[in-house]
Amino acid sequence: MSMNVVLEVQGLQEVIDMVRPFADDATINAKTEEVMTPTIEAMTARLRERAPYKTGTYRRSIMWEKDANGWTSGTESPIGPWLEFGTGIRGEYPGDFYEIRPRYKKALRWREELSELAIFYGLRGRVSVQHKDLSWSSKSSKTHTDVFAKLVRHPGIRSRPHFRPTFEEFAPIIHDRLYQGFVSLLSSSGGEP
Repeated sequence: MSMNVVLEVQGLQEVIDMVRPFADDATINAKTEEVMTPTIEAMTARLRERAPYKTGTYRRSIMWEKDANGWTSGTESPIGPWLEFGTGIRGEYPGDFYEIRPRYKKALRWREELSELAIFYGLRGRVSVQHKDLSWSSKSSKTHTDVFAKLVRHPGIRSRPHFRPTFEEFAPIIHDRLYQGFVSLLSSSGGEP
């Protein structure tokens, strides 16, 4: 996965070694799976809730899996790190502006709210501005205007953390559930918690 939440429970091996005289490895593994699987499912659901939403594709890419090393919750989507940490000068690890140029047409086009442009330029009705790197014009519209440009120096996107807050929320929950699971395993097998 491209972006994963990795949780290492410190001291887990010591706890397992303490439980081992009272339970075999199959019982310990079954108890661990009984505790961890619903917890990781809940953590992944929480990750999906917190993930930025535009079309739902990114949220659907967030999944969990279990392999020989344990449980992993994450995404294969390449935009995961961009959303988590941001990009360009707005990111948590600041870079530079990046340039966006048209690939198939003569100009880029997007829609802007006319009220913001009219207030900014102090104009109403037809707005037309020429600049060295930016050329756009609009026809009178109540809400939006089309903006055209040959080059945009984009500052990047701000970070929208969703993995780290979810990790911070679930780290103590995982710890507590594992602790309770091993205490119940010791109690049921005749050991003292």
